[in-house]
Amino acid sequence: MRITVKENNRDRILQVVCNCCRRPLPVENGIVLEDYIHVDKAWGYFSERDGEKIAFDLCENCTQELTKRFRLPVYQKKTREYL
Repeated sequence: MRITVKENNRDRILQVVCNCCRRPLPVENGIVLEDYIHVDKAWGYFSERDGEKIAFDLCENCTQELTKRFRLPVYQKKTREYL
């Protein structure tokens, strides 16, 4: 869950809390100091949630625990460059 504030027409992150374990992630000057996954999904046609929008954040540990339960493994590839 992201808590943001508008500054100069941009969203500044004040806090990020993992929606699964509720652990707050460290934020300093609007920069999250720990990597996490953010999902922002607008459901469309051919779904039972047509017109609904959801958003959530997961810390790295919760993401790993979730993906371990997948029946098909997630695609993984080592990269040399980080964005």
